[in-house]
Amino acid sequence: MRREYVRDGDPPPVDPPREGLPGEALSNEDLPGQDLAAAADAATDRAAELADAGRTAEALASAAEAVRRYRDLAESDERVFAPDLASALGLLADLLHATGRDAEAADAARESAALFRKLAGLAANSVILGEAPSEKPGAHDDVRDDEVEGETSLFRPYLAAALNNLSVRLHDIGGDAEALDASREAVAVYRELATQSPDDFSGGLATALGNLANRLDEAGAATEALEISGEAARLHQRLAEQDPATYLPLLAQTINNLAVRQRSAGRRAPAIATTRQAVNLYRGLAAGEPDSYTGHLAMSLDNLANVLHDAGRTVDALSATREVAELYRDLAAQNENAYAGPLAMSLNNLAVRLAAAGRREEALTATAEATTLYRRLARDNPREHLVNLAAALGNLAADLADAGRTTEALSAARESVDAMRRLAFGNRPVYLPQLAQAVFDLAVRMQEAGRTTSAAVNAREALRLYDELSVRGASREGAGRAGDKAARKADLIADRDADRYADALRRCREFIATLSRATDASSAAGASSAADAPT
Repeated sequence: MRREYVRDGDPPPVDPPREGLPGEALSNEDLPGQDLAAAADAATDRAAELADAGRTAEALASAAEAVRRYRDLAESDERVFAPDLASALGLLADLLHATGRDAEAADAARESAALFRKLAGLAANSVILGEAPSEKPGAHDDVRDDEVEGETSLFRPYLAAALNNLSVRLHDIGGDAEALDASREAVAVYRELATQSPDDFSGGLATALGNLANRLDEAGAATEALEISGEAARLHQRLAEQDPATYLPLLAQTINNLAVRQRSAGRRAPAIATTRQAVNLYRGLAAGEPDSYTGHLAMSLDNLANVLHDAGRTVDALSATREVAELYRDLAAQNENAYAGPLAMSLNNLAVRLAAAGRREEALTATAEATTLYRRLARDNPREHLVNLAAALGNLAADLADAGRTTEALSAARESVDAMRRLAFGNRPVYLPQLAQAVFDLAVRMQEAGRTTSAAVNAREALRLYDELSVRGASREGAGRAGDKAARKADLIADRDADRYADALRRCREFIATLSRATDASSAAGASSAADAPT
């Protein structure tokens, strides 16, 4: 292999610009002898330089050219050119992903990993190191065994990096089971490498462990994900002590992920301590490089606010949430397109915390600002922000009702339901729970406005929607059906919230009964008044 780099999730280092790179590709028939290899090398260099300059489409064309040339060369001399082909395929996968062609990116990453696995002397699809390579008998009859072993061992770092990248690319297309397998294999290869040379490969192992934790989390293996996250954090801690400039940012990210998983596991005290560590790390990083790390600081502070809220520490949670909103406000002032969404989210969270602390007027102000931001964001990008607008409108309706502004509260609740109907029309399995809640909230706002009949109509619709959710959950129980990612997500949500749906059904029935009694009482009072009236 003639080019020295290892890919670990990022594009390979770019060689210094060279003069005289060809601007147009020539067919292999027009290039004699060694010029074929030179043209392939030039195409790879050109792809890297164009990618570094942000000219992704042109970089992609050059990477595709490099793959084509190396593929032709490998057919004539596999031992010499297969490594270059494998590396070029990895670069091609990165560029395909950058242009939104994720399925093709996964195919390129898969071929790259398969080539490196073969070059590393490992059996196909094996996570067991040291198995006999899947080669034709006699492939190396003219080479000593120790030379073969030395040559194949050179490719194991490349294999480990390729497997890690393959895991990410497979995840991009929803191939989570395969992504988990690739991630496990990457960790297995890195473990062996780090055992032999910890200074060289502990960083790669730490990265692969973090990736594996993500894949495990997505697969629902929360306990194992938490364990692997802890191992990644400990390894990054040691690396950061030796090389803080390189590893402190990675340590902060790993610590933050560990804290999130501790919170999910209900380990509140460790989660608070770990999240505080992540906040402190990001605060130090943001002090030195505010443009790079202020957003990360805000994100970690938001996590801290959530775990403090879980622990009942309302005042501390509110203080952290205020800082989050202030940080995102500063960031949005510098780059509104990038940070208007996070600012709206932070304001919505701030409103919830203010309301919990009994500070209703401040909560209403924050909710109104969040709704205004989400309204603009949803107008420009409804697919991403309409659901956030619907939720913010629901919160605004509640805050307006608390302030006695009944008519405005009813209007906001109506708008929230309209937004949720649009979302549910396009993807009913995912958005039905939010639609049911929005319709019930509208029924409550109707009652507060004295519109009892309309309140009953909406409450009965909410009852039907929650009935549908409960029946759907029961029909899925034990079925183990497979589907797309959205359907699987909907299944997980419904299973997790089965008790909540039962409680919602009970509340709907009680609310309808209350409305019915109020209607009966009103009718009886009207009849009594009519009977007492003079004739």
